[in-house]
Amino acid sequence: MLVAGLWLMSLIISTMLSIAPERSLWGSYERVQGFITMAAYLSHWFLLQQYLTSEKKYAKVLKVIFWVGVIAACYSFFQKIDIYLFSGEENPAFVGRVFSSLGQPNFLGQFLLFPIWISYYFFQKKTYPKYLLAITSVILLSSFVLTENRASWLAFVISVGFLVAHEHKLKKFKYLIIGLLIALFTAFIVFIAPTTRSLQTRFFLWQSLVQVIPANPIFGNGLETIALTYPRFHNPSIAKYESINSLADNAHNMPLEILLTQGIFGLVILGAVIYGIFKIVSRTKEKQKEIQFVYIALLASFTTCFFSFPATSDALMAYTFLALMASHAKSTKASSTVSKIIALTFGLVTVTALAYFSTTLIRSDMALSGAIDGMANKNTSQTAKGLAEAIKINPHQSTISTLAALSYMNIPESADQLFSSTALELFKQSVEFNGSKYYQDYLNIGQWLESQKRYDEALDYYNEAQKLAPQVPLIQFLKAKVYAESNNPQKAITHLETFFTMIPDTWEKNNAEDFKTKEEHRIFMKTNPIIQEALLFTASLYKQSGDPQKAEYYSSFAQ
Repeated sequence: MLVAGLWLMSLIISTMLSIAPERSLWGSYERVQGFITMAAYLSHWFLLQQYLTSEKKYAKVLKVIFWVGVIAACYSFFQKIDIYLFSGEENPAFVGRVFSSLGQPNFLGQFLLFPIWISYYFFQKKTYPKYLLAITSVILLSSFVLTENRASWLAFVISVGFLVAHEHKLKKFKYLIIGLLIALFTAFIVFIAPTTRSLQTRFFLWQSLVQVIPANPIFGNGLETIALTYPRFHNPSIAKYESINSLADNAHNMPLEILLTQGIFGLVILGAVIYGIFKIVSRTKEKQKEIQFVYIALLASFTTCFFSFPATSDALMAYTFLALMASHAKSTKASSTVSKIIALTFGLVTVTALAYFSTTLIRSDMALSGAIDGMANKNTSQTAKGLAEAIKINPHQSTISTLAALSYMNIPESADQLFSSTALELFKQSVEFNGSKYYQDYLNIGQWLESQKRYDEALDYYNEAQKLAPQVPLIQFLKAKVYAESNNPQKAITHLETFFTMIPDTWEKNNAEDFKTKEEHRIFMKTNPIIQEALLFTASLYKQSGDPQKAEYYSSFAQ
């Protein structure tokens, strides 16, 4: 309880001192991992460990998680053969990797670690017939492999190693086995990571994010603020692996994420939790060995989060297993009457608050979905109504305001009464939500002003965006467009030349002879269609300025 209280304190302090308090409170629309969600996780932990007062209840929780995992794994096999029950089509970005109903292969891999370790426990307890456990274990492990989530694979291998190290017969080799596991982890970083695009991206990202730490080292910048702080230190070279317009909103490394958002205070608490798990594993008596699956699964989860971040699915599993650990530590002792009354009161308040919060999110999402359908069908009235309703139901998300503002630009004046604000006012709501720290908000306003031919004002907002994200190439491209539209081609060319110096030189290598360079060029151009537009734009401006040689140079790279 003490550690949970300190963790809650860290969340409260980081939210109150956040560079964008409203964003930290509610979370972003895309991630929804603000204080409200974090408090819900803690509430889940508190209520569950109050519930777990007997082995029967303990077993019931494990059975639910196990069979949910099996069902999720089974659905992933349907996906593999192109049968989709919850979505209409495969996500081509995952190149055949399975993700079940969790939306991302990495999330599925992280989630499956828990039911896989529960199956190990069930084998020990003989909860189900061996043949049934054998079949379900194969299903879980096969789906786990099909996620192709290397971080989860590594975490599983390491967790098995820790289990082996604490087996009674092998305890004398414990330190040798742990040393080998550390060597395995190091080899993964040194030899495998540099050859993997996704891990290379993370290294670039981590190098940039380390520079954010000195700003607020003790209590961090606030939950969900990496999207606001990272752009200032963005390294354009990351475009070798990702789109030049794709900037991270998450560290993809849980310890670093906590250090940046909750500071040293939060990281120390996390370290205490992990250390406590190690200590409990090492002190578990032989007759209690069967409970090791809880600690080992948690260690596996923490390991995979060195290369990822906990989504709601595996975050809830982690808090559930922490509740299992807490209930085991108190030996399933029955709670006192006072504790039961406190837990019941707390539970009613929490469930009511979560029901309201969840209902609000669902209602606004339904309204937003209707608006998106309206956009697809070019039904401006439906679009306007849906967006207005979504904003009214859920005024705490800048993404909805931004989408409404962008759509407003294409909605005729006859639909104006359906909005309570103009596009500019809606954009400014996003600025306030993000604490005036998000460069994209200023780009949005600049593009709106440009569409209104208010060029000087547009440039002012682009300059504000550049202060927050000095190394983001897109800003140079947008400034070039403004100068071109205001009949200043030389200024436009200057910004386009800057744009090309900021991106990797891969765009110039379409005539390379070796296959690897050719392939890098192909992927780079496919991932960044804006390069094609920039090349033709630059060639056109040089031709207009009377420099056919330069025009030919840039047009020669356009495909």
